[in-house]
Amino acid sequence: MTTATQTVAARAAAKIEATDLQMAFSANGQQHAVRVLEGVSFSVPTGSFTAMLGPSGCGKTTLIRIIAGLLTPTHGEVRVDGQLITGPSSERTVIFQDYGLFEWMTVFENVEFGLKAKALPKSQRRQAVLEYLDMVHLRGAEDKYPNELSGGMKQRAAIARALVVDPACILMDEPFAALDSQTRLLLQEEILEVWDRTQKTILLITHNVEEAVFLSNRVLVMSSQPARIILDMPVDLARPRRPDLRSNAVFRDLVDRLWQTLRVQVGAAKSGLAEAVKREKK
Repeated sequence: MTTATQTVAARAAAKIEATDLQMAFSANGQQHAVRVLEGVSFSVPTGSFTAMLGPSGCGKTTLIRIIAGLLTPTHGEVRVDGQLITGPSSERTVIFQDYGLFEWMTVFENVEFGLKAKALPKSQRRQAVLEYLDMVHLRGAEDKYPNELSGGMKQRAAIARALVVDPACILMDEPFAALDSQTRLLLQEEILEVWDRTQKTILLITHNVEEAVFLSNRVLVMSSQPARIILDMPVDLARPRRPDLRSNAVFRDLVDRLWQTLRVQVGAAKSGLAEAVKREKK
């Protein structure tokens, strides 16, 4: 197989393909741009669940926004299904930490919102909304408003809204970070049930090492700024994943290995911040 043929085959197998992404920002009258991403390249296979770890502020959310088409990289490109990303698309939905629900709409109306843009008949929209509310265990809450919901219910509604438009891939930016620990663990298990049923391609950004291992087929670790991929670790644990997996010796070993890599980068990020503060004071 030629190199060109191998490249075409690899792109066909990848849902998301990022190539040599670089991102720099200029702010506060700085003479030199701050480099956030530096040579970030990776691919996400179709139907996989991939998690990404990195120290706070390293550029994970910037990366998600580039893949979503909300930011344009300084250099490099992202393709989904081989097509170059040039802007936002319903084929790539994002689930954010703050839920992003419209407070003046009911749960049903929030989930239905994206379907209206597709001009589907009302009966088809209703059937699809109720199907996905069932999937995320929110049937019976469709007439409630966001201010009547718990944090976990809000995030379930956000997940249903992302899924109902049948996107090619789902981008999750710390979706459980604002939840209490019990709700977070329950939603981890529920998102796996959803993934098992839909086989959507999911890219998850998280700070939680155990969460990354429990959910994903593979974990990518990013360095401190300027961020790059420094570790690509497969998670070869059987599915379906059960709650007692968290006490499994292999699971604990994977968590420990990832944390040892991550803590070095967290330390580097702290040192870099301290140096930046010193420069600002001079």
